[in-house]
Amino acid sequence: MGEVRTDGAAAALLNRVFLSAPFETDGWDRALRELASHTGSARAQLIATGSGPNDVLFNHMTDEPSPRWADELIELGGCEDHINWRTRCLGQPLVVTGEDAYAEARRAIRSDLYDDFVAHYDMPHGCHAVLANEGTLFFALATLRTSKDGTSSHEQRAVFAASLPFANAAIGMQRALAHQGASLLASTFEAMDANVFVCDRRGHVRAMTAAAEKAAAAQSILRFDRGMLSVNRSGADRQFQAALGSILSGDRLMARLWLDGADGPLSGQLCEIYALPVREWDFGFAPRAIVTLRGPAEPDERDRGLLVQMMGLSAAEADIALLAAKGLSRAEIASCRGASTETVNSQLKSLYQKADVRREGQLVALINMLLR
Repeated sequence: MGEVRTDGAAAALLNRVFLSAPFETDGWDRALRELASHTGSARAQLIATGSGPNDVLFNHMTDEPSPRWADELIELGGCEDHINWRTRCLGQPLVVTGEDAYAEARRAIRSDLYDDFVAHYDMPHGCHAVLANEGTLFFALATLRTSKDGTSSHEQRAVFAASLPFANAAIGMQRALAHQGASLLASTFEAMDANVFVCDRRGHVRAMTAAAEKAAAAQSILRFDRGMLSVNRSGADRQFQAALGSILSGDRLMARLWLDGADGPLSGQLCEIYALPVREWDFGFAPRAIVTLRGPAEPDERDRGLLVQMMGLSAAEADIALLAAKGLSRAEIASCRGASTETVNSQLKSLYQKADVRREGQLVALINMLLR
């Protein structure tokens, strides 16, 4: 543990390390370690939650006692104020809450779940403070002390209190940088006149191109409400939300789905969702996915080329395969291509042979698997 300094040197150091944290690779970890050291605490913690206590956007603790400690806390409901006495006595922003308040809150809680968790990981003492509480967004900073560390002294709480304005300012800078990153990403697509939405890890749209804003305002397929995207048709919306969720959770790197328009498949658009690299210290606001929309008439040379190469199709057959994969009927494919239904039927038979399938559903499943 570091020696507690009350002569202003600790405050000056914490000022420097917190305000530089957003700009350095391990800046936040260093700032929290310095906070722990200069308050004589085993650990320091920074947490951000969303609309509910278990909607944890970010939770970092220095010298984590276990790789799964944060998951275990959520699994036992340990972020709820009827279980967690730290949560129960959250105060006003930038006001320090310590062991006296913990003891009082503990007496009002009937559950021993959090006590058992605290005893297991030896973090019974410390202090915390709310940095920001915006209703659907909450940040808190804490020091966590072991039984050996003992309770916080007046001087240690004073050092912790001195760090709060710097930590709060640093969070504001981190959020601004994330927003700027989303805006810069969206701006790169402007020249292409593309429908592109940039989303954070919660699915909130942080930036969009002018074309995407116009498309969302028209509400022909996608709606944009309270920062979130949804699809007009309920069945398609469930499919869209599942695809977006799989990208944001890290289960998939890319998803592609066809969203029908008000007048059926031919008025629909192809929606593609791409994962973006994950940054450890983004607090949930940095860009995590881009959602793109493009119409059925827009050619996709890459997909066409892949089918020609992998399945030995002609360009015309590849076009028909792509339209079938988008959910268009044979009559709609014929209309889209300006051909007769008989011609489309003949070309589909050739497709079946080359793809070694017997039914259209099998062909569509194969194409979607190849182009996933």
